[in-house]
Amino acid sequence: MSGLGGTYLLSDAVANVVRHARVPELAVQVTVDPERVLVAVRDDDPGRPPWPRPPCVGDASGLALLRRLAHASGVRWVWDELRPVGKQVWFELRQDVPLPVSAAVGSGNPHPAAVRA
Repeated sequence: MSGLGGTYLLSDAVANVVRHARVPELAVQVTVDPERVLVAVRDDDPGRPPWPRPPCVGDASGLALLRRLAHASGVRWVWDELRPVGKQVWFELRQDVPLPVSAAVGSGNPHPAAVRA
């Protein structure tokens, strides 16, 4: 992954599943190509959607952090044929491009809105 920033973002995304979804399992998918690294962390709890909230004082974590540090990031529902069965938080880091520091960067979603289970 793109250095320490990518490792920190992956660690934070996994920690958020453990802290908030409290599911017995999660899945991490990493896709690497010459231009980018795409990381997705999935859990099978559709009951509590991740929602970005303003960071607390001294809190450098969560979706706000992903939006601030990744080149792109987002949340999507995971569906079976009829209903949501989980959710996936993803972020993208581009190769050879410094990580952005603006909270406005990384709010776009270049990916489909749902994933089939």
